[in-house]
Amino acid sequence: MALCNELDAAREKGEVQRDRLVAASLYGLNNGSLSPEPGRLEFEERARFYFKHLPRLTTRPEHIKQLRQTILNLAVQGKLVPQDPNDEPAEELLKRISKITRRHAYFEDNQNKYLPFELSQGWYWSLLGLIATKTGSGSTPRGGQSVYKSKGIPFLRSQNVYSDGLRLNDVAYIDDITHTRMSGTVVEPGDLLLNITGGSIGRCCRIPDTQIQANISQHVAIIRLAVGGMRDYLHKVVLSPFFQSFIIDEQTGAGRGGLPKNRMDRIPVPIPPLAEQHRIVAKVDELMALCDELEIRLATASATHQKLLEATLQEALTVIPNY
Repeated sequence: MALCNELDAAREKGEVQRDRLVAASLYGLNNGSLSPEPGRLEFEERARFYFKHLPRLTTRPEHIKQLRQTILNLAVQGKLVPQDPNDEPAEELLKRISKITRRHAYFEDNQNKYLPFELSQGWYWSLLGLIATKTGSGSTPRGGQSVYKSKGIPFLRSQNVYSDGLRLNDVAYIDDITHTRMSGTVVEPGDLLLNITGGSIGRCCRIPDTQIQANISQHVAIIRLAVGGMRDYLHKVVLSPFFQSFIIDEQTGAGRGGLPKNRMDRIPVPIPPLAEQHRIVAKVDELMALCDELEIRLATASATHQKLLEATLQEALTVIPNY
C-alpha cells in the first residue's frame, strides 16, 4: 500500500506538470504572432515543439479537446496554412457578396478595438449578417407537438443539430400542408443550422448538398451564405472559440438564454481569400482526423491497461492460500 501511495503521488505530480506544459504550449500557439521575425519564428518553433511531442502531450480526453479548439482558433486567425499571393484577394470576394446581397459586405472599421484579434495580410472583417442572404430562426407549427406525424417532412429541432452533422434518430415529422405554411423556414442544401437556445446553443451543422426537404423549429437558425464556396469555412468559424464566445456573450433573456437574429447578424467574421478558405478547411479536416485517431488510441490504451490490471490482480489472488 505504501508503494501504491508513492505511485499515485508520482503519477499526480507528473500529470500536473504535463497539464502545465500543455497549457503553456497551447497558449503560445493561440497567442503567437505572425509578424515578421522574430515573432513568426517563435510561433513556428512553438508549433514544431507541440506536434513533435504530441503523443506525450495528449494523454487524456481533455487534452485532445483543447487541441481541437486550438486548431480551430489557428484556422480562423490565418495561422494554419501558408498564404499564396496569387490567390484572388478577399476584397474581390466581398465585392461579389455585396452585389448579391445589395449590402456593403465590409466591416467599416477593421482596426476596431472590440475585434478579437489582428487579421493576417489580405484578410478582411465582415459581419455574419452581411455575408448571408438569409439568417433567422424557424417557428413552432400551429398546434405544437400535436401536429407531429410518424412520417412526412423532417422537422429539425435542436436535438437533431450536432457539430459533426445532423442526427435524425429522434426527428419529428410534419405534413406537406404544415410544411408549405412554414415556407419561410424551409431548409436548402448547403445551409448551416445553428442552435440558438438552451444547453445546446452554439452547435452548428451543415446541410448536405444533396436535396433534403426539411423545416426547422424556433430553437434553430438558418445561415444561408451568399457565396456557396464559403460554407465549409464558415462552419469552422462558427465552431471556433472566438465565435462561440460571441454567442455566449450575445445571449439574452432570463432562464433559457437565446441568440436573437439582430445579435447573431452582428457577430464579426474573418474573411480570407476563397482559395485560402478551401486550404484551411482541408487542413482542419486533416488535423481533426488526427485528433480522432488520438482519441481511439487513448481509449484502446485505457482498455488495455484495465485488462492488464485485471489479469495482474487475478494472478496475484490465485497464489494466496485458501484458508
